[in-house]
Amino acid sequence: MAEFFRKRIFLILAVAVAGFNLWHLSIRGVFGNSVFDALTIGPETLELAQKNDPRLELKNSYDGQFFYAMTYDPLLIKGDAVKYLDNPVYRYHRMLYPLLAHLFSLGRPLFFPYALFMINLIFWASAGRAIYLISKDEGWNPCFPVIAALTVSGLVYTTFRTLSETSAAALVLWGCLAWKKGLDKRAALAFALSGLARETSLFVPLCIAAHDFIKNPRSIKKSAVLLALSILPALVWFKYVSMRIGGTQYLETNRFSFPFIGMVAEAASGYKNLSTHMELLRSMSIVAETLLLILVSAFAIKKYPTFWGALTLGQAFFCLIVKGNIWDFYASSCRAVILLNIFAVLWFLEIDKNKFSGIPCAPAQTSL
Repeated sequence: MAEFFRKRIFLILAVAVAGFNLWHLSIRGVFGNSVFDALTIGPETLELAQKNDPRLELKNSYDGQFFYAMTYDPLLIKGDAVKYLDNPVYRYHRMLYPLLAHLFSLGRPLFFPYALFMINLIFWASAGRAIYLISKDEGWNPCFPVIAALTVSGLVYTTFRTLSETSAAALVLWGCLAWKKGLDKRAALAFALSGLARETSLFVPLCIAAHDFIKNPRSIKKSAVLLALSILPALVWFKYVSMRIGGTQYLETNRFSFPFIGMVAEAASGYKNLSTHMELLRSMSIVAETLLLILVSAFAIKKYPTFWGALTLGQAFFCLIVKGNIWDFYASSCRAVILLNIFAVLWFLEIDKNKFSGIPCAPAQTSL
């Protein structure tokens, strides 16, 4: 038995990550009273919603209400939705999701809440399809990785709370699949769209470029092109937003700190202020699992410096430095670690397969 655990430790870790997320779902719940709690019409947007559909009622409010408001004017042409946003510049950086909802509903406000809901379900299924194809390419049975990815606690939460992480995560996974297949332009397009859905997704092409350069310094040109094509659309859009919304300042640097400092400070605040044992368990368990994955990635990356390992390490570093009311409450922290959990499962399965089959776990070869 001890020999089995020693040889299959990374498979056990992959199962443990999946098991943790299933457990976290079970203690947190997803829908509240019904699945249509996903139509998050909050106090900030109730007036706007009832102008178009008096039947819409106040739901379990969360940040999804701001995506709903942005769906009225996703390209910031009129600016009428700005007054319904708590932080307009920050919110409008993430325009892809409300833009798709606007197009999906043909610009008819009556259908906006349902369009946001359906688009997230489509992206959720799309993420599963991407994991399926990745698993087939890697030579794994796709059943476990697909289930493990789709039941990541934060991914389920964001899908059914009309938030943008679902679209961003799905596009990132399609970008990774395209890059590994040597489809550079498709990869850059997917990453560029993910950056317009959620700017933090751009950590992924940054890590891919760094991994490829370290593996083969001659690939610097292709890595630079990937980065440029991935990041440029977001930069142009951010500049446009800052020009359209005057008097509101938002700096991305305000969301980052030195490693551990932001995480520890916010986790300590959450531990002090959360009112129930269940809220503490929900929130602190995410912090504990994240720290464990950070430690494992830091120790394992030298021996197993693969493509998925580089992405796992990149997300671990992201979690170490990100801050801003994230680690004090599970509704934020479980979303911040979505890609860390997915990449970790893929990496652990990759290591286990290579160890069990006797294949050296060298950096993955990318067809360029």
